[in-house]
Amino acid sequence: MLERAACLITALCTPAFVLIALFSSEILTVWIDAQFAQSAAKILALMAGGMLVNSISFIPLTWLQANNHSKKVALIHLIELPLFCLLLWGGTHGVGQSGCGATLGVLGGTRAGDGAAGAHARCTPDVRGRVGVVRGRG
Repeated sequence: MLERAACLITALCTPAFVLIALFSSEILTVWIDAQFAQSAAKILALMAGGMLVNSISFIPLTWLQANNHSKKVALIHLIELPLFCLLLWGGTHGVGQSGCGATLGVLGGTRAGDGAAGAHARCTPDVRGRVGVVRGRG
């Protein structure tokens, strides 16, 4: 079930985020103006990549919460917070605005791994076989 959901989300989101990344300059030119697009297009492209990874990581984290493992999800987020703050500070001071956009991309990559590992390790046959059914609730 998790694999199918991840494949479906990937198939639906990848084209949209790739188009946003490829045409970030044009999107920002139409939306705001060319001067802003010149400085912000790279940031939008980096953030689109991060949002793609975050959209995929949403599935295992939601599965963990639905199966009474909310504490694990909270711990994952607590571990991510200092990592995010360090990356944001370092990226902003070292690279500037592009560092902020890259932080989302890097953090998105860590989210996909931490949620998937916990969800696949705890997947049981009764949850895999039926969509929307949580063990012990019918």
